[in-house]
Amino acid sequence: MQLNEKLQHYLWDTHFFAYMFDDLRLVDGTGVCVCKRHGDGPMELTHETCFSYWSRENHCANCVTLQARRDHHQHIKFEYAHGHYFFVIAHPLPLDGKEYVLECIMDVTNQFTQTAPGEGNFIVNLIRELETVSSRDPFSGLYNKKYFTSHLSGALSIAKNRQQHLYLAMFDLDRFKGINDTYGHDAGDQVLLGIASALQKGIKEEDGFAARFGGDEFAVLFKLQDREACTKKLDAIQQDIAQRTFTANDGRLFHITASYGLADVSSEQDSSCAIHQTDDRLYAQKEIAHAQRATST
Repeated sequence: MQLNEKLQHYLWDTHFFAYMFDDLRLVDGTGVCVCKRHGDGPMELTHETCFSYWSRENHCANCVTLQARRDHHQHIKFEYAHGHYFFVIAHPLPLDGKEYVLECIMDVTNQFTQTAPGEGNFIVNLIRELETVSSRDPFSGLYNKKYFTSHLSGALSIAKNRQQHLYLAMFDLDRFKGINDTYGHDAGDQVLLGIASALQKGIKEEDGFAARFGGDEFAVLFKLQDREACTKKLDAIQQDIAQRTFTANDGRLFHITASYGLADVSSEQDSSCAIHQTDDRLYAQKEIAHAQRATST
């Protein structure tokens, strides 16, 4: 019996309330939708990605499917796409000896109070605002660590499924503690904002995205498949940072440098392993830079 038929029988046998939903999707551990059903139609086999439903190229920052699979616990969310908003339940479901997640999706657009023509929809705007707030670092304006790690997990699944490269870079300042101690914490904040600005300038949407990972450490997850192209982007950002002039609390002017590590993490088991590998590359580069400074003095 094929997987779609087994799922159909499961729904019949359990009288599962999913029949009240507009769409059902059975998603595997790589984020691929293996079965789907629309409306009252039959359950069909498919090979879509779970995020293609939302017309996205990667997992959502608040992907309840990944959360449900990781926690073995049901998760829910509201999602906005195609001018509509949806209620989504992600339900862990072992089937045919494997672990899946059953997505139950309901279009609830017409169940909220409609606004007058020409006015913004309050619920839609609220959902968008909450998504923005929850995904951004309030200080730098870059994406935050939570959004980054969630996005990285999804990108790893896709890279393995498609057998593609996935390049991850970690940036941090050289001797950042010394900057705070020598020039003052206000100057340190100015430096962090300068790095964020250089990353925003250097990484366009088609290249990937940058995030503040914590403290003076920043991350870049690339869409680019060419390592040389990634390196060129990172070198330009590194040079931009080195050319910026900052002002100490006492009015002194100073410059800074930053180091980065770049790794192809497509073969890593999970986001933690990918970050660890890239951190190792970063620290190796910092050791090289430290040795070069020692030689030149």
